[in-house]
Amino acid sequence: MSDASVPRGGGRGPGLTALRAPAPHQVEQDQFEARQPLSLPVDPPDGQTMVSAEPELEEEPISASSVSLEPDLPPGPEPTKAPNLVLSKSFSASASALSSSLRALGDMAPPAGWRRWLRLGPSKKALEAAARKAKLLATFDETLTIAVASPKGSAGKTPTARGIAAAFGAARGGGVVAVDLNELRGTLGQRSVITHDRHIGHLVEAADYLLGHRARTVEIERCMNRQPDSFEWVLTSDPTTTEPMSDEDFTKIHTVLKRFYPILVIDTGNAELASSWRSAAAVADLIVVPMKWRADHIAPASRMLEGMLARGEQVGGRVVIVGTNGVKEADPLARAKALEHFHGLPIVEIPVDPALNGQIIRWNSLSDSTKVAFETLGATLSDLAQAQGVTR
Repeated sequence: MSDASVPRGGGRGPGLTALRAPAPHQVEQDQFEARQPLSLPVDPPDGQTMVSAEPELEEEPISASSVSLEPDLPPGPEPTKAPNLVLSKSFSASASALSSSLRALGDMAPPAGWRRWLRLGPSKKALEAAARKAKLLATFDETLTIAVASPKGSAGKTPTARGIAAAFGAARGGGVVAVDLNELRGTLGQRSVITHDRHIGHLVEAADYLLGHRARTVEIERCMNRQPDSFEWVLTSDPTTTEPMSDEDFTKIHTVLKRFYPILVIDTGNAELASSWRSAAAVADLIVVPMKWRADHIAPASRMLEGMLARGEQVGGRVVIVGTNGVKEADPLARAKALEHFHGLPIVEIPVDPALNGQIIRWNSLSDSTKVAFETLGATLSDLAQAQGVTR
């Protein structure tokens, strides 16, 4: 398993100019000759701190009238100054994170086995799990929209979307919706527990009513399927549609879901030029880019991010790279080049897990290492949301 994240910040990699993947995924070298490293905007440093001082008073000459004949008395107590009630935003965020961490520690099970008999505190593993849970339980001022996007098919978008939604849903007990925005016959429904055939098309048809003041959560949830072991909702695509979803329809769906749920995870599909894809990428607070460590996955993802930068969309502080490799799918050389090229963006790797390759992804069937990886991914997204000011 590898669930380590590459920290944000730092220098940039030299790009994909030297990337060559071995057969059967050989890519011609000239495809990457002109590649440039992904250029990420850097936030300006904080402004200077202003320091104020009390003005000096001029000394007045001593006169007879100014001399007191009263005996010297010890000075009385200084007048109490009103406390400064204006806290910096960073301090408030830190205090909120501390409160969440303390609540998560309070929810921890007491030590068991030999740790209990020796009266030892929680293990490092338990403390790390509590820290992840605290971040997954973050409170949001606005609905957090997470888009899972990659122009390459079979990059692992749907399992990644399900894993993110399940990690948040299992920790929070609900309040999360995974949406299939594929243009035609998306597979999110095939990878989820489904109990009826209603889908995103029914939600579009009822959108005008659901945007009214009489709409109730139960009426929206009739179109979705709740996952029994991770408690998130899944909104599947329309398997019979013959027309792509319009920008207007996506806006309606997004507006309806934002009214009732704090976290939305959107499986965007592969149609990068589709209006709904562009709309989802534009409104998303955070973007997750899954890929396999192969040249034919890494290069398209890099071009997608460069296109976002060209359109003036934020990449740094908003994008997380996710490695989604099956057995013998990763090329070590391609992986090294990808880690170098995307340096400055968080990178999380999902381990190989047979439970991700089956038809239905069940949270309780995933290995512990896979759960930790998705929880780490969710915690990383929560950190980015906090840095953007989405959390409180």
